[in-house]
Parts: sequence; C-alpha cells; structure tokens
Amino acid sequence: MRVSRPRYVDDALFYHDGWRTGRYGPFQLNSVYQPIFCTSDTYGTPCGFEGLLRVKHEGKIISPLDFFPLVPQEDKFFIEWMCRAIHISNFHLVRQPGQLLFVNLDPTTFTNVAQAEYEIKFMVKRMEELGVNPQDFVCEVIEEKSQDDQVFANIIECFKSFGIKVAVDDYGVRFSDRNRIEKLSPDIVKLDGSWFKSMLETQRGKQQLKRTINGFGESDIMVIVEGVETKEQLDFVEAIGGCGVQGYLLGRPQGVAVQP
Repeated sequence: MRVSRPRYVDDALFYHDGWRTGRYGPFQLNSVYQPIFCTSDTYGTPCGFEGLLRVKHEGKIISPLDFFPLVPQEDKFFIEWMCRAIHISNFHLVRQPGQLLFVNLDPTTFTNVAQAEYEIKFMVKRMEELGVNPQDFVCEVIEEKSQDDQVFANIIECFKSFGIKVAVDDYGVRFSDRNRIEKLSPDIVKLDGSWFKSMLETQRGKQQLKRTINGFGESDIMVIVEGVETKEQLDFVEAIGGCGVQGYLLGRPQGVAVQP
C-alpha cells in the first residue's frame, strides 16, 4: 500500500480531543497507555506506562498487527518515529512525576550506530521541549536472530549515554538467552506473557521463572512480567518480589482511542 505523506513527522500530526494524533493516508494513529506496577505496590500508583498504538480506519479501530504489514518498507522508519512522537507528546496527560514511559523501538531501523546517535539526539531534544526527562524514558527493543550482538550492544550504549533506559522485550519467545542478555546489559528485561503463563503450568517451569527473575535481579537488571491476567499469576510474581508487573488484571490501556 502506497500513501501520500509529508516529509516530516511533525507535518503529519494534529490534535484530536486534546490528544496529539498522527495521520498516515486513511489511517489515524493514537496513543494509549497501559500501566506498569511494582510488586511492592501493585494496587497503588503505577511506576510507569507503556505507550501503545491504536489505529483507526474509517472510524473503526484496527489491530496494529493488521496495520504494520500494510506500511511499505520505505515508510517504516517514518511510522516508527510518528509512534514515538505521539506517545511522548501525550504522556503528560496520564503521568505523574517520576513515572517511566516505555515505548517500543525496532533497532533494525538503525543501519549503524552513527545513525542511531543522530536520531536519539533529535528525540532527546524533542523530549526536553515537551518536559519529558530522558531518564524517565525507556526504549523497548526486540532482539532478532539476524542482529549483530556488538552492533546491538553499541546501540544500547548509545541510548544509555543520553540517560535513556533500555528494556529487552518479549524475553522467552524470541532469540534471547540469559548469557546474551547479560552481555547486552539492558536496564530492564520484559518477560513475554505467553511464555510466563506456559512456565506456570509445571513445577519445573515455576522454578525456572524464579531463577530467571532472581538471576537478572542479581545482575541489577529489573524484570517486568507481562500478561498478568489472574490473581494466581499476580500472587506468584508478588511472592518472588523485586520486579514489575503489567497486564489486564491491573490495568487496561487507556487513552482517547478507547474512549466511547
């Protein structure tokens, strides 16, 4: 699918119901935010929010999984930056001081470290203009089998040099293992929700989960468990302690795109 779009992301943004929104051809891109809690206060104030995308087409919400395959390769970088721009711009509508903003980032859109540094500088400048402290910003990256470990590690270090935290997403279902994670040295690892649930099905799996969470903690890497949907799942994570939790049991994504 080819659409006409402006050269710069800023020219594709507008306000809708007080929220910064993006336009890409016939699609409207909106921010929603899902809360993330610490196990020490799971029913209190969130420690952060993950910025998620909601896409509207002809007045109907469609899944990002259906939208992204429609975006041609030459526009993927543009859409990536549009998503980050609207999440950063709207964060003040949901945040309280000290809360973290988690935003997804595909590191394969960076062809080299120099390009990453240039784009990160631009992003930090935009955050500062909007009153978002880079130290309250977390980039969630997904490992791919084809990625070069050293290039990936250098990009992570580039983010950290600007005060931005880095989380490796979907641990357990892709190509990560503990040794590789510790070499990359991210600030946070997010356990995939489906993997977490499958591990809970056996005693051996539960023991592996405990070792994984505690092992990363010993390396000063925070763990966030995704996909927590039942009290039993939450009880298991709370019993281990020292990590974060995210899931429908504790809070669904909220924003203009999901309002009636």
